[in-house]
Amino acid sequence: KGIEYNSAKVEIEFLSSLSQVNNFISSLRTSANPTLFYRGHSDPNYFLQPSIFRTQGLRKNENKLYNDLLIECPADFESCPTHFEKLVKMQHYGLPTRLLDITRNPLVALYFACESHHEGYGELILISAEHYEVKYPQSDTVSILSCLPAFSYSKKEEFYRLATDFSLSKSQFNKGIMRLIHEIQLEKPAFSPEICRDDLLRNFIVYAQKNNSRIIKQDGAFILCGLSDEASLLNGFRYKEHEKAKIVLIEKKKEILNQLEAFSINHATLFPEIECVAEYLKSKYLR
Repeated sequence: KGIEYNSAKVEIEFLSSLSQVNNFISSLRTSANPTLFYRGHSDPNYFLQPSIFRTQGLRKNENKLYNDLLIECPADFESCPTHFEKLVKMQHYGLPTRLLDITRNPLVALYFACESHHEGYGELILISAEHYEVKYPQSDTVSILSCLPAFSYSKKEEFYRLATDFSLSKSQFNKGIMRLIHEIQLEKPAFSPEICRDDLLRNFIVYAQKNNSRIIKQDGAFILCGLSDEASLLNGFRYKEHEKAKIVLIEKKKEILNQLEAFSINHATLFPEIECVAEYLKSKYLR
């Protein structure tokens, strides 16, 4: 069907209706799987990558984006005591962050796979995680990675060099990243001054606190990225069977959107803010 792929590493499924998607997801859940999450891309060529990493300019200025928004809109973050909560709110309002939105609801991801580029394929991404890769927002590991945007690009590079220098002992490594430890202790005074270097380099799935309507409607969660420099590292979360990544391509997008509409999954329900609902209603009656 016009798709090029490496058959030694990838298995492709083509699905073209809501019932096919439902049957496919049900078949996965009957086997011995780890926790499953989902994400939808309207183009299969999109990278599985947080927005802050998509250009070097954004990546090098992460701390400026983060700190400038806190300075310009302090009242909006008064109810966000942790770095992670601040990142979630920034992500909500469209600021590039090291978070990647995912969901526990495959139909939500299916909507995003179909919402645009209607003549091409969409992709329903299956994200598989072992229990140790899934964290709660209060986790120390989440606090460690959520502090990273507060630091300059050069400082994060220094943290990365220290984390990948295996000639350093554990105490030497932790002494070298003491500035990061101090930042975490501002948020968690009882935090033990010791960090596992692997935690700095890895990515984790984090459950979202259901404290805003969009996260509730989308059953949202996040992938929180560490300091690894490998652009393709998130592909390690892709669901595999027999050592092959399972790629799900979506056809007949407009038909599937109509089917999802029957289950009240549309732009207005997934983005319940008044301006988004108004835009949806306007587009609905202009068809």
